[in-house]
Amino acid sequence: MPLTIVTRAHRSCPAILCDHCGQEIRRATDGNYHWRMDLDGPQPVAFTHKGCCTAFEAGEPDAVWAAQPLDALPAYLCRNLSVTVRQSEDVADWMGRL
Repeated sequence: MPLTIVTRAHRSCPAILCDHCGQEIRRATDGNYHWRMDLDGPQPVAFTHKGCCTAFEAGEPDAVWAAQPLDALPAYLCRNLSVTVRQSEDVADWMGRL
């Protein structure tokens, strides 16, 4: 399960794990998110470090993969969830005080 919750400094926070190596992707610029283009319907998202991308996709050689840089994902999620980055930051800040 690549999207998970980790504990840091006694606080729980979401983290993304690489579907190839299993290690946490700590910087958005170091990762990609992938989905299969050759299947119908909604597709699960996979996450990889940029250095694991080729090996991950080679694990399913018959699949047709699409990928985007991980640092684009927050913008797409904000847009699709009808929330601004500022609103998201405000809620996260408020929740962090609980």
